[in-house]
Amino acid sequence: MNELFKLEISKLEYNPIIKDLMKEILLDNYKQFTYDIEAKRKSISKETNLLNEKVASARDKYLADKLRSFKLFYKKRLAYFCVARHKNIKQAYDVPST
Repeated sequence: MNELFKLEISKLEYNPIIKDLMKEILLDNYKQFTYDIEAKRKSISKETNLLNEKVASARDKYLADKLRSFKLFYKKRLAYFCVARHKNIKQAYDVPST
């Protein structure tokens, strides 16, 4: 009985050449099916990286502009206070003429 079973089972096994061909065909089909998904994933990843770079660049430009604006504002204030201080010192040392 065991021998008969083994004989029948061996008939169901694929020939190694056919087995390799089936493996290749299945693998090719799988790659064709998933290629689109991989290509889309790579495309989305590239687009995300590009957008992140643009956001970083915009942030840097915005901060540089803000810094420039603050520098200008405080430079003007400093100049104003220096002039005002100079005026006060000059007035303190001015002798009124009689």
